[in-house]
Amino acid sequence: MDKVTPAEIIDAYKKEGIIITPQEAEEILSLMLLVIDLFITQNINNEKR
Repeated sequence: MDKVTPAEIIDAYKKEGIIITPQEAEEILSLMLLVIDLFITQNINNEKR
C-alpha cells in the first residue's frame, strides 16, 4: 500500500473546492490512520471471540 502524503490530501480537497492548510492535512491524515487502526483492532477483537 502506498503512503498517503499531506500534499495528496490537500490536492484531493482542492479538487472539491476546499482549501486546507498543511497543518489541517496532517491532522486529517492522523485521524484517518487512527480510524484505520481502530477498525483493525476491532476486527481482531471480534475474531478472538
